[in-house]
Amino acid sequence: MNYFEQFPMFNSKYLNYQDWRSVYVMLIVKKEHKGKNKLDTYNKVKLIKDGMNKKRFLFYWDHLNDFYKL
Repeated sequence: MNYFEQFPMFNSKYLNYQDWRSVYVMLIVKKEHKGKNKLDTYNKVKLIKDGMNKKRFLFYWDHLNDFYKL
């Protein structure tokens, strides 16, 4: 994660990384899968996963606005 934060990508793989990172925080850092809302967490992860790679239809390129700072 440190590498991708320091050297972000230009293409949609960056968006996939952001999705993966959000799932990582949800499961590993916050451990939401161990709480009472296991099914809600599973549904959130599945929804994120279903919107990645070739299934992505929303592309946000806001991260490129400050990509090069002169």
